[in-house]
Amino acid sequence: MAVVALVTLASLTGCASDTAPVPKITVTITPSATPTPSETGPEPVYTPEPVFTPEPEPEPTYTSEPEPEPEPEPEPDTTPSTSGGVTLGVSRGGVSPACTNSTCWYVHLEWDGLTKASHRVQCVTDAAGLDVWSDNNYYFSSTSGERELQCFLGYPGSHVWVVIDQLYESNHITWG
Repeated sequence: MAVVALVTLASLTGCASDTAPVPKITVTITPSATPTPSETGPEPVYTPEPVFTPEPEPEPTYTSEPEPEPEPEPEPDTTPSTSGGVTLGVSRGGVSPACTNSTCWYVHLEWDGLTKASHRVQCVTDAAGLDVWSDNNYYFSSTSGERELQCFLGYPGSHVWVVIDQLYESNHITWG
């Protein structure tokens, strides 16, 4: 199929003359055939970008070996403790009337080697959430002796001990 166009010089130059005839030019445009791949070069080849695919993590493996048994907790030392020439020993004292159960006793302290003076005495336990549950000053009128402290505890099976002046620690006993 051919396309024919009629073009005048006036339309090409943008001016017209009254005296001279305007030449007319006829242009025929014939589309060529569709180019073949050999005329346009090889057809482009699509190469996709590489896609990263992470390797799956291996599934954890489980063994049916039993966990080792925990070692039993050693029994606390019930012999009086000696430190710096001071010997302290604690034991279960009398029943405290301040408690509502029959497993509540005062802490009984025996000492040897303390100076005659006021000393800071802390009653300590490993019972849940208590740690130091009593922190008082006591006057010791002799270098050796015994007394029932004004600290009591009602947690059988816990461990109890006394610390004096944050320097001397007594034996640890199982309460109850």
